[in-house]
Amino acid sequence: MMDNWEFNKIADAVTRYYNNIVLQLRENEWTSMMDSWEFNKIAAAVLAALLVIFGSGQIFSISLDSHNKETAEVVGYKLPVEVASADSQDQDAPEKKGLDFANIALLMQTASIENGEADFRKCSACHTPNQGGKNGIGPNLWNIVNREIGSTADFNYSNAVAEKGGVWDYESLAQFLHKPKSWLKGTKMAFSGIKKEQDIASMLVYLRSLSDNPADLPVVQEAAASQDTEEAKDAEAQQQEVDAPEVVLPPNEVQPPGEVSSPGKSE
Repeated sequence: MMDNWEFNKIADAVTRYYNNIVLQLRENEWTSMMDSWEFNKIAAAVLAALLVIFGSGQIFSISLDSHNKETAEVVGYKLPVEVASADSQDQDAPEKKGLDFANIALLMQTASIENGEADFRKCSACHTPNQGGKNGIGPNLWNIVNREIGSTADFNYSNAVAEKGGVWDYESLAQFLHKPKSWLKGTKMAFSGIKKEQDIASMLVYLRSLSDNPADLPVVQEAAASQDTEEAKDAEAQQQEVDAPEVVLPPNEVQPPGEVSSPGKSE
């Protein structure tokens, strides 16, 4: 009986010991697992930090190189480009046509003096149009048509006007009114010019009226009209030649030159 009780006591002691060992082993295993998980976290954090540091530098370097024109890589083949010289550009450029006075002369035949007078208001700050009017910033314009250039008494002309020579005929006035500084380089007149041909024609007929004996209107419109008529006739004749149908006779009806068959006579 005592032996069984002792045996049970020993068995319980061994069981408790075994259980303690198992419990300690399990705790040690859990601790080892916890230590491994912490190590993995630290390692991952270090790798992530290294990736951010080196990856950011690489991205910045790529971005900088792509925007740097000196170090950027040129992809593909660069085609040769011919640069046109200044001489070739001047040759290819269309010629700028100046003012066509023939058109002005035609427009003057029906131009309005009243419109020219209205346009002259912007000139009245410098010029007087009336007979015996005083000189202002510019000379008096009475009898300006066909007057010698730079001949108004007691007016201090610029060297450009004084040395120009000639008379203020319709064409000279038209060119000067259109582009003063281009037609008379060195003039002191601060006026940009009149662009529209109709306005120039109106201004000319108004200036023509500033006289007791106005000059005759230009008559170039007759020559221009006759030239247009001749060109129209030539064009019409050429068109008729092109449109005329071609008549082809049958072979048996073609007669040798110089032979004319008699009516009613058969061969």
